[in-house]
Amino acid sequence: MEKIRSVVDIVDIAVKVVITTALFLLYGTAKEQALIDKVRADALASQATALHTIADTSKSKQEANLVVVDKILNIFAEIHKQCLNEETSFFLDFLVQINNSYNDVKLDSSKLGPILSAQATCTTSGGQTDVNAKVVQQENNGVIPFVDQQNIQRVQKQLSEKGVTVATTSNDSHAPAPDGYVAVGIFDAASKSFRNFVVKSGTVDPDGGIKPEAVLTARWSVYLRANTQNTDTGGNPIIGLIKEGDCVKVISAFPNTRGQTWAAVSLSCG
Repeated sequence: MEKIRSVVDIVDIAVKVVITTALFLLYGTAKEQALIDKVRADALASQATALHTIADTSKSKQEANLVVVDKILNIFAEIHKQCLNEETSFFLDFLVQINNSYNDVKLDSSKLGPILSAQATCTTSGGQTDVNAKVVQQENNGVIPFVDQQNIQRVQKQLSEKGVTVATTSNDSHAPAPDGYVAVGIFDAASKSFRNFVVKSGTVDPDGGIKPEAVLTARWSVYLRANTQNTDTGGNPIIGLIKEGDCVKVISAFPNTRGQTWAAVSLSCG
């Protein structure tokens, strides 16, 4: 607002100079000449002050922009110390989107996926373990296994013996039992794309829903979970990891679940 006011002041000064110059041209008296000289002097002084104010405002704004970005980068620098879940990843993604909407200093959102992928903190950096992963880690030498059609039954049997079962879908009683659930990710309505999986065109609904039988291809390692509950509560056990580039087939989709689309899936996607 101050910047706008400064610009208005400069325009107002310029108008006064034009008017007083016109008076001099019409009447040519010493009185008008003195008035012109005074107005011009005042105009130059005011213009210098206004331009200085604008420069200070721009500098302050840029400094504020950099402070915001620095804080966001500090948050990302701490990521390796914890095991991110889908809810935290969604928050960080949202944080970057807000920054890019209002800040002149942009962050490259295309780089977020690899940073926020499940494997980045839970299987390679020795970060804090997600409470939802402890059961499967106990049965697999302290690691979260990659799951595929060959080992999913073995892993599910291990978990079942520990009281972990995969929820049945509620959308269709005749649908096959899912191997697990995945956070497909935040839905971009403009490109009809999702954060965590590549989804074929023609299979996505306007609200971020996905048609049954649609094949999803993982952009990076993604958790396969037992249900669609909030992953912060400890009530959504991790079954394993789906490898980058591997596919799953949608049984039922659940759009707008805490800001993302989730889906019950089968690892058989041929």
